[in-house]
Amino acid sequence: MPEMPKQNGQGETESDTKSSEEKAKEGAGMSENKYHAKKYTVYGITFDSKREGEQYLIYRGMLNRKEIVKLECQPTFELLPTFKSFGKTQRGIKYTPDFLLTYPNGRVVAVEVKGVRTRDYILRAKLFRWLYKDIELVEVR
Repeated sequence: MPEMPKQNGQGETESDTKSSEEKAKEGAGMSENKYHAKKYTVYGITFDSKREGEQYLIYRGMLNRKEIVKLECQPTFELLPTFKSFGKTQRGIKYTPDFLLTYPNGRVVAVEVKGVRTRDYILRAKLFRWLYKDIELVEVR
């Protein structure tokens, strides 16, 4: 006998309250993350993907060997501040690379672990490179 849909207490079934996007994902057998990345935890730090977690281990080793002097996870950079336009507040734009490495000679590198290069990422990366000319942006695929 088929299973009855669960109700949420307001007379609606779970499928009634799901967005069309969620229903499409279920129908297509897709996971919650549209890029199929699974969370990965290393030393108590949860990363967005296994590749990102493995990259962290590489950089942590470099830090222990003194090849880099500082390792930051997910630092935030402002690309455009919040502003008002015709009385409406426009939210600022931020960019958060996966890692920021500082080398002993002072060189600073922002690292982005990428599987899929989205239009949003390409635009933010371009703005970042223009605003923060002293920080090199490197993609790891």
